[in-house]
Amino acid sequence: MKLIKPTVNHLITMKGWFSNEQELTNWSGPNFRFPLNLYSFTEDLNMSSLNSFVLISNKSEFLAFGQFYQRFK
Repeated sequence: MKLIKPTVNHLITMKGWFSNEQELTNWSGPNFRFPLNLYSFTEDLNMSSLNSFVLISNKSEFLAFGQFYQRFK
C-alpha cells in the first residue's frame, strides 16, 4: 500500500460515495454543497490548501482518502 496525491479520477469516485445530502454531511460535516459537482466538491475539500492523500493497494485499488493540517499552530 502507499499514499499518493489524489487524481481527478479519485475525486470522481469519491463524489459517487454520496447519494444524498445526509450521507455527505455525515462524512464531511455541514459545510459541503449539495448536489455535488466536481468543481464544488474539490473546492469544499480545500484541496489547494490542505494536505490530501489517497491510500491505494498494491494493485492500485483506491482504499481511502484523508487530509491533515495543523489546527493549533
